Amino acid sequence: MIAHPGMDVIPSTVTAIAVHAWQQHTGPFEAHADILTGTSTAGAFVLAAASFAAATVYGSTAEFMVTARHKFHRELSRNWMSILGWVFVATIAPLIAMFLPQEWSITTVSACLMILTVKFARSMFWFRYTLTLDVASEQTPRVRVLRPASDLERHIQSGS
Repeated sequence: MIAHPGMDVIPSTVTAIAVHAWQQHTGPFEAHADILTGTSTAGAFVLAAASFAAATVYGSTAEFMVTARHKFHRELSRNWMSILGWVFVATIAPLIAMFLPQEWSITTVSACLMILTVKFARSMFWFRYTLTLDVASEQTPRVRVLRPASDLERHIQSGS
């Protein structure tokens, strides 16, 4: 699931369809603009948190994290593009939905909240992954011991 961030859209799609079908029986929601504005605000907070987590992932100088970024560049790039892109869409969509008929507000909100929840969980996974690798890198003794330049020079001259 971590390697396929596109799968994160499935829960929001299922939720939106279910809520829209349910709303056909109950009627439109009254606090149309309030709920849409609140969802957009929540999206802005998730976008800020995800941006911080991405900066932590890409800014870590721990040896294990640097290796992970080089080895899994494509997966990390795909995940962060998905996280930041979909969170941005889920933040803007409620504002655009203010121009739609009122019965679409709860459907939009439910889909956006589900996207925000899943993408927030994904960004926290990567944040925790980075912190774990930082600690592991710090606590692991180095395999290679750096030799002083004078010792290396003697080693080369002796031919061994």
